[in-house]
Amino acid sequence: MPLKDSCIVYLTWGETPRSYGVFGNQVVEQFKRIANHSRGKFHFISGVPVIHSGMVREKWNYPKEIQMIKQRLGDVMFSRIPVIAPQTFVNSSSKTFSYFHGISHTFLARKFSKIQPDVVHCRSYHAAWAALKVKERYQFEYKIVFDGRDMWPEEMALKNNYAQNSSDYLFLKGIEGELLSKCELSVGVSDEMCTHYQKLSAKNVQCVYLSADTDTFSSSFMREKYDSDVIRFCYVGALDEGGWHKVSELHKLYTKLKELFKKTHLTIVTTSDHGAIRAKFNDIPESEMTLTSSRSREELATILSTQHFGLMAYFSPKNNLHIALGKILLAIKTVEYLSAGLPMICNQYCGGASRLLNENDLGVSYSPEDISLEKERILSLYNLESGERCLDFARCNFNMNENAKKYLSIYQELLKPLSENADVK
Repeated sequence: MPLKDSCIVYLTWGETPRSYGVFGNQVVEQFKRIANHSRGKFHFISGVPVIHSGMVREKWNYPKEIQMIKQRLGDVMFSRIPVIAPQTFVNSSSKTFSYFHGISHTFLARKFSKIQPDVVHCRSYHAAWAALKVKERYQFEYKIVFDGRDMWPEEMALKNNYAQNSSDYLFLKGIEGELLSKCELSVGVSDEMCTHYQKLSAKNVQCVYLSADTDTFSSSFMREKYDSDVIRFCYVGALDEGGWHKVSELHKLYTKLKELFKKTHLTIVTTSDHGAIRAKFNDIPESEMTLTSSRSREELATILSTQHFGLMAYFSPKNNLHIALGKILLAIKTVEYLSAGLPMICNQYCGGASRLLNENDLGVSYSPEDISLEKERILSLYNLESGERCLDFARCNFNMNENAKKYLSIYQELLKPLSENADVK
């Protein structure tokens, strides 16, 4: 079936739709670019919990976010269906998982009956599960792209302290196994993630790296910033002692960098609790540290244009589960740093990112247990040539328009008649 005659649905489930941040840039903007490169029919559907973070963060202004999403999507139809559970249930156990689905599948089925999708691109395990169960129960014939983004069972085990032989962890692994075996195609956002899915006997796996608006980031790149006598380090993203990226680990890394260089500055771009972060960095002079946030990629690009290095401190793994989680990690911040021309200083346990850095001379990796960084090696990356090398790599691997074409190619492959797909593994 030609794409111009088909209907493509992008499905999210459990996330709070926003016009900025990860949802705005990695989800909304990417699907908009996909639609812009084809003449097919495109629909964006979000399964939104009845109690979600927009009620806390934006409060009464949240409806404006929905309007801004619709404006960004343009001709792409955007709609929401209710998930009858609080958003905390997205971090599921065997006991809470079903509450995040249930009657919401009926709402999704009604929506699908109206638009008759040919391909449903599912961003997350929850989204893919909803699409799969609705397909089976109501006998739809659409193809499912499972775009899991991370090792969700392992992430939940880390967040909720599940043992690997616990009923909760095994339940989530069962969900994962069913998705990989029944969805027509699974997308990995790093080479390591694709290998992980293949080892779990996924039906079909393709790699599409995370995306960035490389044109916007590179256009803000400042050649003259290397004339500074202050080396500027930057961290972007969530920062919380209870999550993957810990404040204490970033503090430990920056303290080591301060020992190596006389004049340094740290910029942290995050929507996490600034007060809690500042308290952890109470030994750092306020003049040496900037805590801020951004609500658009243009604003983030402007901030990154003055920086020299991007940091990814992550955390120190304590068991095989932690190591497995980090092994596939590429992280959006990797894409944004390199797209802005920033070499990275990266925890070696962030496997997807550290491999790219080491193989392409885009930064340095280190052991968080004993941070041993060479001043000369870091200085060798403090130059225009290294910045441009990062820009070139990002343009070739993370460009949002090129990734849009890759996704369209995936949809087209899935829509081929069975006889044409006979040799596809």
